[in-house]
Amino acid sequence: MRRTASTVLEDGTFKQMDRKLKAFRDDLQNSDVGLFFFAGHGMQLEGENFLLAVDSDMESEEDAKHNSLKLDKVIGTLDKSNAVTKIVILDCCRNNPWERAWTRSISAKGLVPVYAPRGTIIGYSTSPGQKASDGSGKNGGIRRPQA
Repeated sequence: MRRTASTVLEDGTFKQMDRKLKAFRDDLQNSDVGLFFFAGHGMQLEGENFLLAVDSDMESEEDAKHNSLKLDKVIGTLDKSNAVTKIVILDCCRNNPWERAWTRSISAKGLVPVYAPRGTIIGYSTSPGQKASDGSGKNGGIRRPQA
């Protein structure tokens, strides 16, 4: 009996995210179902979607692109796997808070639509091209230390 691939990372750095994606890729080879869930910050830059790490360098647009995980890499990993069913769930706040600081930044709403290869289901927290609010309660906003 085959199984579902399971690799977990919380509050990961860019290098940790990349390593865990490789471990997930290896785990997928013996799995019927692959599930990738990301809760955090995602944004589009020049028509590509990126998932930000806790240490993503956001000084410039170019820095951000090279220090964030490309969503296409995740989808490609799933697509090339032996898993029959591939599921991607993106619970992302999808705006670009650095837009004003970047001199060349072009305003882009949300994530760009993603091609879902055969056997792939992609779930978003909002429609492509729209922004999902981060919120300010227990499950959103900035975490504040307990007094």
